[in-house]
Amino acid sequence: MDDKPFPLFDLEAEARTLAETNHDFEPAIIRTYWFPDPAKREVRLVHISTDTFEKDGVIRPFYFAPYQDDKGFVPPTAIALITPEQERSSSLPKGWGDWDNADVWVWGEPGQ
Repeated sequence: MDDKPFPLFDLEAEARTLAETNHDFEPAIIRTYWFPDPAKREVRLVHISTDTFEKDGVIRPFYFAPYQDDKGFVPPTAIALITPEQERSSSLPKGWGDWDNADVWVWGEPGQ
């Protein structure tokens, strides 16, 4: 991954748009944690879903390379999906800070 920041890019807006889109396609996502990257190099999201299985307590996100589509540029992105039981107790990837560093976006329980 390139170590250059994206200073002219609003990572928070991109993170929120991506989180909302993910929720639209997967209504079982009830909350999303956004972990701001101080270096402004990537979007970091952890989705809390009622429709996934519990893992070993370590968050291992999927990483997506940056790309450009007809709507614009999408920065490098890391996304993880965990259960509500793992929320705030799973170990975050190195460099993400801790759970208290995140912004939390609440989408509500499925069907609401």
